[in-house]
Amino acid sequence: MNIKQVLVIGFGVILGTVGLSAVVSNYTNHFVEQSQHWVLHTYGVQIRLKNIETNLLEAETGQRGFIYTGDEIFLEHYNWSTQNINSEWAILEDLVADNPQQIINLQNLKKLSEQKNDELGETIQLKRLGKEEELWQLVKSRKGQIIMNNIEVESLR
Repeated sequence: MNIKQVLVIGFGVILGTVGLSAVVSNYTNHFVEQSQHWVLHTYGVQIRLKNIETNLLEAETGQRGFIYTGDEIFLEHYNWSTQNINSEWAILEDLVADNPQQIINLQNLKKLSEQKNDELGETIQLKRLGKEEELWQLVKSRKGQIIMNNIEVESLR
């Protein structure tokens, strides 16, 4: 083998190594970008779920203030929070639209959220109608607390 052949083979090996390295690097970059996308997506879903939980708690705070005082000013928190919850659901539904299992989980969570909102609305209505005994029986039943506990469990799925 002469020096020219050794140089050609050596140069070929170097080019092959550089080419292979470029392909592996490109694949790795694509993999990292995809991973980063899904991490950000997951955080986005978690943030929206936390926003819904926070808004439910805010609505509950407004409801409590109203049923204890009868002052409608407390319902500003309730009204604002229930409106925010609806917009959060719309965003969440878009975020999980590509995952059938997450759609099911989200639907279950949304049903619980609607139950909680119904329970809050029921207590407000009872207070407005002056049905204090029914109101306090509902509060003492811990229905709202049970629903919130179920929401916490479901949101961990």
